Amino acid sequence: MLGGLFLIGASCMYFAKVMQHFSLALTVGGWLFTIGSSFLLLADLQQWWYDRKVSDSMKPRTVDRLTVAHSFITSCGSACYVTGSVLLIPYFEKHTHIGNRLIMIGSVVIFLSACWKICHNGRRNHTNPYGYSFHCTNLINNLSSFCFNICNGLGGVFYFLGVYFAPSEYSANEFQTNISAIFCVTGGTFFFLASLFLQYQYYSTQL
Repeated sequence: MLGGLFLIGASCMYFAKVMQHFSLALTVGGWLFTIGSSFLLLADLQQWWYDRKVSDSMKPRTVDRLTVAHSFITSCGSACYVTGSVLLIPYFEKHTHIGNRLIMIGSVVIFLSACWKICHNGRRNHTNPYGYSFHCTNLINNLSSFCFNICNGLGGVFYFLGVYFAPSEYSANEFQTNISAIFCVTGGTFFFLASLFLQYQYYSTQL
């Protein structure tokens, strides 16, 4: 949950008015992005661990092993976020373009992994473990996981758009800067919602 909140706060630092009136906006934004991305990575690792535990408890395990692999791929996307966010800190100003590309790559990985997980969760039949056909009812049976993947995928989409539309010089195009920040705030909000569904999914299994 903290990851989403930090990402939202970081994105707010990139609004044109904020940068005009707060000289340390880019520095604070870079650090908040780094911290938020680190929490995001921890959340994805938690999801990977949860999927491993579920996979170990089910037979046959073919579909569930794929779900575990998808969670690991999502973690790789979050790792790209962490590395890219570090390069957004003004100290690494010469490498900002690399940081942006890493975040875009991470966003694509997270989105594709979320879509892949939804497809495979639709094939996970709890009443018939040997049935591999896709059914929407299979998604409804694990609604928290479905909502997590939807929000996680949308978070990746909006961060991709936010970074894609980010101008090379923030002061050069105020409108484009604000559009980019709005996309990123929206992406952070979806990541926050995804973390809520993840926590519900994780702790509901402990009851």
